[in-house]
Amino acid sequence: MKVSRYFSLDLLAAAMWSVLFASIGYCATHLAARWIEELHRHERPIVAALMLLAGLILLRRWWLARQAPVDLRI
Repeated sequence: MKVSRYFSLDLLAAAMWSVLFASIGYCATHLAARWIEELHRHERPIVAALMLLAGLILLRRWWLARQAPVDLRI
């Protein structure tokens, strides 16, 4: 393959690659912005679910620590 042909195909592929990923980033940014704008509607249930999850994790850790076998070796 000639160097000029390789260079032109490589340049074309790089241009396509950059346009594709720039478009994906642009669309993802708009989607994330829309989700963040709507987040205030779901703020309380999200916080409640996180607090419930934290409470369950702490309860489980306390329960497992209580059930741990006692080492009686001297």
